[in-house]
Amino acid sequence: MKEKYLVTGANGFIGSHLVDALVSKRRFVKVLIRENSNIYNIEEHVKKKRIEIVYGDMRERRSLKEALDNCNVICNVGALTDLSASRKAFLDVNVHSLRNMLELASKRPVKRFVQISSIGAFSKNHSVINEETPLNPMNNYELSKVEGEKIAISYWKEKGLPVTILEPSAVYGPKVNIGFPYMLDAIKKGRMRYPVSEDNLLNLIYVTDFVKAIELSIEKEEAIGERFIIGGEKPYTYKEIIEAAAHELGVPPPKKHIPISIAKCFIFITQHIAKMKGKKPGLVIEYFDYITTNMNLDISKAKSILGFKPEVELKDGMREMVKWFLSSRTL
Repeated sequence: MKEKYLVTGANGFIGSHLVDALVSKRRFVKVLIRENSNIYNIEEHVKKKRIEIVYGDMRERRSLKEALDNCNVICNVGALTDLSASRKAFLDVNVHSLRNMLELASKRPVKRFVQISSIGAFSKNHSVINEETPLNPMNNYELSKVEGEKIAISYWKEKGLPVTILEPSAVYGPKVNIGFPYMLDAIKKGRMRYPVSEDNLLNLIYVTDFVKAIELSIEKEEAIGERFIIGGEKPYTYKEIIEAAAHELGVPPPKKHIPISIAKCFIFITQHIAKMKGKKPGLVIEYFDYITTNMNLDISKAKSILGFKPEVELKDGMREMVKWFLSSRTL
């Protein structure tokens, strides 16, 4: 059967890069987006009619039915990721909508259902994190992702839906919309401070490497019913990441530190002010917790089963992200 792809979240960061990759291979691609969504990231494909659009909402079964029609590969990239959102909002989008999508997909001849999850829910007190590390969700976003994984696996075990779950580390690159723009802006303006030890370890994965992992998970039969941590080849220290960004921005790296307690107080205040003004906060406490925790990942399962191999090194990936960041500020 010829592969026909449905991509949710196609107008977002990861989703738009996945659409780029599929279109470049001349795949049939259908996307589900809201009527009032900003389609800037996929505008070129829309203009040239390279993709089919279904306007609707993931929370509506009618929209999901129309989107799933004639598609046999589902890539559920769409999710609520705004960490300042309510528990109900996370459950509505990341859990209830997913359950409806899985139920509808289980009644169709689906080749693969790829669910994009997160490494965020893993316990943070492990020196190296792998798929066997206990889950310990600390916020509503993490909780919704854990519940989503449980539901997805249950549809594989109970109904035979060929599900694969990918748990990416911090994905970066052009068009990124969480965390990194705030970091780059602070470095560029000389406002960046180290809130943690410079040796704190973080794992990043460049967006095109993650897209390759998605494609591999669709191709490999051995991926069905499995969870895979997808990350970079190695972790980098916080200092290495910040210095790489500063180098590409053409500014000196920060030299000063700030106590975590003071940094959190500052973020809490700016987050509260943003909410009062009806704006989305540039950084929230929950996201700050990610970058101040050691995240050293074991990606050996993805390597051995998927044949996954990260190719983009930090300096190259940072260069491309900074190019996009600077150009987006001049538009």
